[in-house]
Amino acid sequence: MVEKNKKFKLIVLIAPPGSGKGTLSELLKDRKSFHVFSAGKMFRTMITQKKENKENNLQEVNKGDYLADEIVNKYAIEELEKILEKAKEYHQEEIYIALDGYPRTMGQAKELEGWSKNKELIIVKLEGLNDLQIQKRLSNRYLCEAHEHIFNELNENFPKDGICPKDGSKLIKRVDDSQLEVMQRRLKLHEALTSPICEYFEKKNITTITIDSSLSIEEMYLSFCEKIRI
Repeated sequence: MVEKNKKFKLIVLIAPPGSGKGTLSELLKDRKSFHVFSAGKMFRTMITQKKENKENNLQEVNKGDYLADEIVNKYAIEELEKILEKAKEYHQEEIYIALDGYPRTMGQAKELEGWSKNKELIIVKLEGLNDLQIQKRLSNRYLCEAHEHIFNELNENFPKDGICPKDGSKLIKRVDDSQLEVMQRRLKLHEALTSPICEYFEKKNITTITIDSSLSIEEMYLSFCEKIRI
């Protein structure tokens, strides 16, 4: 059971790959003590650990494809429950949880809606980049091996030694960031599947805000904080 005096706000980040939602999530975690749930990171970790790899075709994550809703919902809700339990240890009255990569389909959206009773849902759309700009960002994106901290070779602060300054691990490229065909498939899937989600939540009068993803990450962060009022 979650403590009754705590208010939970679920921030659903909806954006094409490469729009900056992962980096924004990191800033919110570091600066505002947000809890962050990344569906992609969770499943990539499971692939590495070979947990149910063959049974559930988790390798589809690295091909730019989406997993079945039944699989995603099962593990996503389990992880969100763990986050809520951990949040009991915090003294803040308002607990923010940023959701990166979940939900991605209508089936997942309805599952989250049912689970989030007595919690506030806020939809944050990151828009403003065209496909070519996104592909350029993705092709220059690196993650660290240890914790998937995100860096982009186009930015001035990119670690030239190829080592993550936060944890000392090696910077690597994701498989689905380095293949043009995979990137294009991810973008098409995103548009086809997430547009109905946004429309669904808007019709239900769920708070929805839009952030300009063509801004610098610092400007995106400031815009987010202003619109969410934190």
